[in-house]
Amino acid sequence: MPRTTSQSVTNRREVSNTRELRLFNKMRIVDLLRSREIISKAEIAKELNLSFATASNLCNELIDENIFITGLKSAQSGGRPSELLALNVNARISFCIDFTYKNEVRLLLIDLHNKPLIEERISYLSHSNIQDLVSVCVKGFHELLQQAEINHEQLLGATLVIPGLYDKQTGGVVNSTLPILDNYNLATVISNQINLPVYIENDANLAALAVSMQGESQRYDNVLFLYIGEGLGLGILSHSGSIFHGVRGFAGEIAHIPLGHSDYECYCGNSGCVEGVLSNSGIERELMNQENPAEVIGSSLGKVVSILVNLMDPQAVFIGGEKEEILREVLPFVHQETQKRVLLQRYRDIPINLSSGVHDLFYKGASELLIRKWLMK
Repeated sequence: MPRTTSQSVTNRREVSNTRELRLFNKMRIVDLLRSREIISKAEIAKELNLSFATASNLCNELIDENIFITGLKSAQSGGRPSELLALNVNARISFCIDFTYKNEVRLLLIDLHNKPLIEERISYLSHSNIQDLVSVCVKGFHELLQQAEINHEQLLGATLVIPGLYDKQTGGVVNSTLPILDNYNLATVISNQINLPVYIENDANLAALAVSMQGESQRYDNVLFLYIGEGLGLGILSHSGSIFHGVRGFAGEIAHIPLGHSDYECYCGNSGCVEGVLSNSGIERELMNQENPAEVIGSSLGKVVSILVNLMDPQAVFIGGEKEEILREVLPFVHQETQKRVLLQRYRDIPINLSSGVHDLFYKGASELLIRKWLMK
């Protein structure tokens, strides 16, 4: 279940008039309910520093809109029992298309707790063209809606998870490990066919957004996520929990930093790119060629992490990928290398964590992206 703190998503907006303030507080209440199983109106008023009348009126609107469920009573000793509220997690649904798998796409409908209601994986041929792939996704979308008995009006929108970058100026996908996506305005085409707002986001960015919600005592606002898959990607969460894209959308493109082996020639035409070590194929090559592959891989990864920590000063660093067992073995060497190279280490203790189930992080981040856009509208 997502965590909500005083630094919640909706606390980061500025409101300019009474109508906006009302909507703002309404969405703060929704955000609070996402982290609670049940809560009373009085508790909502106290926690969000609202008058009871304001909290009660806004809750009543949310009940009328079927976003909140009511009717539960608290067990109190003496006095009238308080009416308790719960979130109707299916009141709003997110749609996700994950393009990060080889020769298949994963389609999911996801509730307000970022949990999938239903999903389908659809295979496609490696030589398929982009129009055929879009048609497969659109057909799968309508089938999922029918199977889950979800109305179109419940949908917040769609997020496309891509193994590449999104060019904010042209609207196209660039530098993708799935070449048929390159230079194609995927979001616009799919949006026109499913009649929903559609957003494109890089896989590592969505993983960073997902892990930022997992803190036991706080929600992380500044996070780095290193994703080791077909390539090497970096997701950056900064500025109060926002994804950092850079001016054009190309931030986090670290695969070709020259920290790899000088005798490994990269497809980019250069030698020594770190992706030559820190990728699925690179890891497999190190396992075959090195006497101590975990140490070699961990040292390379630790150097990358130390550079990023010194540049970005994050709250936490997360590492994830398909080869979880290998990454677990290399993690001690990552810590060792990072401790040697991070400046001002005595002033900070930045956790470096291994994340499991990286593909599930993608859909959780995809859902969270849509929910945040809804809450901040």
